[in-house]
Amino acid sequence: MNFHYSLVDDLMTREEFERRTEQKMESCAGLIDETTASLLVVTDCGREHIKISGLRARSSLFSFYGKIVETGEPRIFDREDDEKGCVSKITLRDETGDVRIVLWDEKAMLVNEVAIGEVLEVIGRHSPKNRYEIIALALRKVDFDINCEIGAGKIEDEVTDLDVVIISISPVRTYTKRDGTIAEMQNLLVGSVEGTARLAVWNPSQIEEMEAGMTVRFSNVRLQDRGQGREYSFSEDSGVAPLDTSVEVPLTPLKSLVVREKYSVKGIIHSLSRIRFLTLRDGSPSRVREGVLVNESEMVKFDLWGEHASEPLSTGDTVTMYHMTVKAGRDGKPYLSAGISSFIDPERMPQVHFEGEGTIIETPEGTFFDDGRVRYLTNTNEPHGSEVTVSGFLSGNNLNILKIAPTNFTLDEIFKQVQSFKEYLEKANGKEVHFHTPQSEEVI
Repeated sequence: MNFHYSLVDDLMTREEFERRTEQKMESCAGLIDETTASLLVVTDCGREHIKISGLRARSSLFSFYGKIVETGEPRIFDREDDEKGCVSKITLRDETGDVRIVLWDEKAMLVNEVAIGEVLEVIGRHSPKNRYEIIALALRKVDFDINCEIGAGKIEDEVTDLDVVIISISPVRTYTKRDGTIAEMQNLLVGSVEGTARLAVWNPSQIEEMEAGMTVRFSNVRLQDRGQGREYSFSEDSGVAPLDTSVEVPLTPLKSLVVREKYSVKGIIHSLSRIRFLTLRDGSPSRVREGVLVNESEMVKFDLWGEHASEPLSTGDTVTMYHMTVKAGRDGKPYLSAGISSFIDPERMPQVHFEGEGTIIETPEGTFFDDGRVRYLTNTNEPHGSEVTVSGFLSGNNLNILKIAPTNFTLDEIFKQVQSFKEYLEKANGKEVHFHTPQSEEVI
């Protein structure tokens, strides 16, 4: 009974569903079992099982029967927050067509409890990442047969063309093939009217002329599922060409976020924590920063992992966050998490050229350039305490350093700094301060 209730849980309470099921059984003088009675209640509500060929026309929850023609092994993977996930797939068939269902986490192991030729009843919904797949919310074996051949049940990955805007381009990285040879690959984050997706490029030389912000058409790319959102593969037989049209990536209202999906959002940073350094389960170091994003009257928490934690952000910044994973917090409310494939794009004020000398200051809030008067949030990897000369562009309180070099002080400049520090101490303490140079008895 609980299995079929999910098909009508938006229409009635569980108690009402159970009452109607019992009435059905009584009206049939006990000639039907509980499962049949619950199915009749569902049908009375206008919800009925459909054929596989009709699944693509459905936009909400639905149920169907299918014979198992192919099963896949459960696959363990690491999510972007370093938690383990599990996914498996089963291909089902009826007399009208095939469909691939996806089983997540605890349901993924059910693939080991079914066999080719068995018939399943499935309650599911469409995958937002692949129109050929159904996410199984519930399934069970049934005792009747479907008149269709088993045959080969493999559904090939979809090959398609993409008209997208390039949101970000990762550095080229090397990897070792199965034959031991070294090869290169590159990841892109792209956006279209359908949302964001990752694009894995297996021959980076093919996209050397591409830049973030360009609108392009990627042709003959293959849609794949990696358990972390839509992902496309760009291989040697794929192509790319610039487009003159613009592509708008949809931004989702904060009130419409659904757990375990990918979204792009925009808002104002209401609060931002210090960077927290931690050690992951595999022993590697990492860092995380937490905050709250607001948009109109809506508010949602977020966390930034890895390099995203060091983004030069501050309270009050307007920011667009692309390809964010929605998770459930301890309070049950959804929150946004930035992983390796996400992209954080803060809106900056008009830039002005900047040159100056100062000190690099590393704090839990981020890395700053301090010129003795003002601290600017910056993007350098120079160690804490470095005395540097920089040039770049200043936008509000954010300094984008383009050139940086160690500052070489003359003896006169060092003396002036010591003298300035001496005057500061005397003013603070209300008494005279004396320094002795290490090489002589000279008093400063």
